[in-house]
This record gives sequence, structure tokens and C-alpha cells, in this order.
Amino acid sequence: MSAAAYRVGDWFAIPLANGTFAPGRVVFHTPPQGVLGYVFAPRPTLPTRAELADLEPGDALLAQRFSGLHIGDPWPLLGGAGDVDRSRWKTPEFETDLRDVYPEGREVRVDLVDDQLRRVHFFHAPLSELGRRQYGGVMGAVALERWLLHQVRANALVPLRTQPWWDNPTPVPPGAAPPPAPEPPSDRVVVVVPGRGRSVGDIVEMTLMLGLAPDVGEVDGAMRSRDETEISVYGPDGRRLADRVLELVGPLRTPGLHLLVRAGDQEWTLRPHE
Repeated sequence: MSAAAYRVGDWFAIPLANGTFAPGRVVFHTPPQGVLGYVFAPRPTLPTRAELADLEPGDALLAQRFSGLHIGDPWPLLGGAGDVDRSRWKTPEFETDLRDVYPEGREVRVDLVDDQLRRVHFFHAPLSELGRRQYGGVMGAVALERWLLHQVRANALVPLRTQPWWDNPTPVPPGAAPPPAPEPPSDRVVVVVPGRGRSVGDIVEMTLMLGLAPDVGEVDGAMRSRDETEISVYGPDGRRLADRVLELVGPLRTPGLHLLVRAGDQEWTLRPHE
């Protein structure tokens, strides 16, 4: 999906596997594909923009950073772009559970970000507050769809207005438990296809969609600009995923094609034809 297809303030709907649609709004957009969106409780049918007019920001269930590649296709774009009142559509606080790094840790790191979603400050909160803020990672669109459905089925999400960073937060409903954090972001391979035409990028994207087994990786979507196409693929093991992507796209002999690989905390570039 082209980055120009949606703008800050636009409403969209996330289709879930159970047939429902979770409405959302683009609150921040940091090119080329980063979005912070507010996401609300799913509805049984695809809502119209008019049906969302009465939604209050504090009623959203998530204020999450995620890939915007699916907004417009396959996530319906509902329109409504315009100025976003930052006093109402707030920048959330993001939490990171440090116990994976410090097993004996007793605190949660809380990050504060600017309007480009860059961390500008952090502090530590008690471990008892884990789950009371927004997840600190960036999710792929496919991962967000699956995780959101799982949390909705478990009734594990509570409105943003109950979280500590909200102005005058309301009490958490009785019996509601903080949602478990999403699984760590999957490893990722971005296939960069130079060229202004769509045809080569479309061929590469279709090759990956047909050739990747689900347990290796899944195509998240394509971001097209004037000079290149970026196709994002997520999977549980970045090295294995990169090897398989190379097997699939190498025979296409596309000049200038290269892979941007992220596996855990490591990142590198692969150029199969150099």
C-alpha cells in the first residue's frame, strides 16, 4: 500500500479472523511505514465513518505502534483525515519488561516518546504495574491482527482511560487483568526492489507469497515509492527466513535487489547479485 494512501487522522478497520472489524485511527505516521494507531473494540460489521463519530479516545483498547502496510488493502480505509487534537489523542507511555534481560529485575522500564515516536526519556515503574501501559515494540500488521483477536477473545484489554498515563485515569473494571504483552516482535526481512514500475515488485511479492511456508515467514505487505518497492516479511527466525527469501528471489535476477535483515538485536544487508 502506498504511504500516500492514508494520512494522520484517517480511520480504518482491522478485519479479524472471526469476521468482526476493529476500528482504528491513525494518530501518528512516521514514514516510511511506522504508525501509531488507536484501536477500538471490534464490531460485528464493517463500520462507516459516521458510525465512529461518537468514539472517545479514552475508550480505545490500544494505542499501538505497528506497520501501516495493510491500511487501505486489506484493511478498509474509512477516511476522515485531518488535524488530530493532541490534547485528546495522546502519545502513550510504552513499557518494556526487563526480566528477559535482568531475570531478578523488579521494575518495568517506561519510555516517553516525541511526535516522531522517538524515545526522549524513560523511567522505571514497579513490576506490579506491568501491563498498565502500551507494549513497547512495533508489531507487523499480521501479528497485530492475530494478537488483537486473541486478547479480545480472552477479554484481556481494558480502555486507555484506565492507564496511568491518561489524564485522571478511571479505575480498572473489577476482575480485569492486565493483558499479557505480545510475543517479542518477529524477525523481519525487507526485500528492496529498485525501479519505478510496479511489475517487478509485484512479481517479487507474489513469488514470496506463494513460496513461503507459514512456519518460515509471512508477507506483511508492500510499500511503494517513486524509486523502489519494499516488501516486508516477518518470521520467527530471521536467519532461516533470509535464507529462504534468497532461495526464492535469487533466480529472478533483479538488478539492485537487496535484503534488509533483522534477527533478534542484529541487523545486516544481503545483496544476492553482488
